[in-house]
Amino acid sequence: MSPSSVNRMKTSLKGEVSFVQDDNSESLMKGLSGKGYSKDDIFIIDDQDRMVYYFDASKSGLSNPNNQVYKTIENISKDSFKNPCDTGMDKDSKESTEKDKKDTMDKGDKDKMDKDKMDKSKMEGSDKNSSDSAECDMEIAKPKGKRVKVGKTTDACMCHDMCMNENMVEYVRYYFLAPKAPKKNSKKQNKNPKKGPCSCIPAPKNKKKKIKLGKAKNERMQTGEVMKR
Repeated sequence: MSPSSVNRMKTSLKGEVSFVQDDNSESLMKGLSGKGYSKDDIFIIDDQDRMVYYFDASKSGLSNPNNQVYKTIENISKDSFKNPCDTGMDKDSKESTEKDKKDTMDKGDKDKMDKDKMDKSKMEGSDKNSSDSAECDMEIAKPKGKRVKVGKTTDACMCHDMCMNENMVEYVRYYFLAPKAPKKNSKKQNKNPKKGPCSCIPAPKNKKKKIKLGKAKNERMQTGEVMKR
């Protein structure tokens, strides 16, 4: 390619172009296309090493001032030119988008892990004492009348649930005798919580009759109404 042809194209592209002359072994063309015998061929590569235009020997002549190569170069120099290889995203934008996508995925994975940890923590807390967050009616008193023992549990609300579900019998009130609190510095303090006896009070035959409550000797005596199923 003559220096005058190079200067003309550089002028059209305001110098923002590089010209590379292939060697006699055509190593450049072979590397790009895998083919040889490309003498006098001209190809245009963009800044991302993509072959945008290719002119074989029959179209690459530069002797005619209006040759296809010059016309293409002039077209490329216009602001309205659109690279046919462009997907609408330059290399930097593509890398930035891929990074943002990866960061979003990483954040999503982290949020999922955090949620799984919270769910697991809630489940473990529920296994230790499933009634910690349960709501139930409770007051310090000792109900009078018939009581049916249904077992032992750790707190009043658990006792409430036992009476509500016990053998499908209608119980109207529960009575829970809380276990004594462990002494300070006791080795048993960190072990599984103690359990206290739970009793259920059945509904009176006379529905108008109410369960009477006696005065409790201490705060361990806990009772409350059983919610209807």
